[in-house]
Amino acid sequence: MMQLPSNDVNVKIVYEKARAFTRNNKINESDIIMLVVQLIPIVQNVVTDGHKGSYKKSLVLTVLALIVEDSKLESADKYRLNLLIQTTVPITIDTMINVAKGNIDLKKHAKSCFSCFF
Repeated sequence: MMQLPSNDVNVKIVYEKARAFTRNNKINESDIIMLVVQLIPIVQNVVTDGHKGSYKKSLVLTVLALIVEDSKLESADKYRLNLLIQTTVPITIDTMINVAKGNIDLKKHAKSCFSCFF
């Protein structure tokens, strides 16, 4: 997935909103996933000029990478989080969008995976 330039107007807007969630600069893997959950609706509201889903996805990934880059984490921690952003977050975004669109029935999948709990 292509990273957007940091001077993209939408990157700047979404980055500032994302910073509100990461004020203490101590972010970890769980925070990255929670940020994805927070950023998707923000991006939906900010990007109103007809950009496609791939742009919006790149916007989320770019902002996450900038949050990690600007954090006070050690290099090894930044590397680990960037690896998560590059490998896990794109499919997480796709899955969340598919659930929101009704393309994935979580109730059906949960029942088949965890039938002993139902």
